[in-house]
Amino acid sequence: LNPGSGSALDLMGSVYLVMGDLDSSERFLLQAQQALPGRAEILYHLGQLYLQKGDKATAFSYLRRAAEATTDTRIREAANRLIQTNGGE
Repeated sequence: LNPGSGSALDLMGSVYLVMGDLDSSERFLLQAQQALPGRAEILYHLGQLYLQKGDKATAFSYLRRAAEATTDTRIREAANRLIQTNGGE
């Protein structure tokens, strides 16, 4: 496992997100985004993170970018659903 790999960083950020360690999650996910800019899964995870942190504006921005960046309808639908269920448009 390459520690500088964007996918590995995303995985670590996701694990910390599930564990509730939002600061560590943010650190890893932002590094993942730098390594793989525009990757829909990472943008989606950042959206989830910022929703948990209570920063809806930032969360919605990442979720919209995730929906636009993907050809995977599951990611697009999940991102749009998170926006709608959290008071976004």
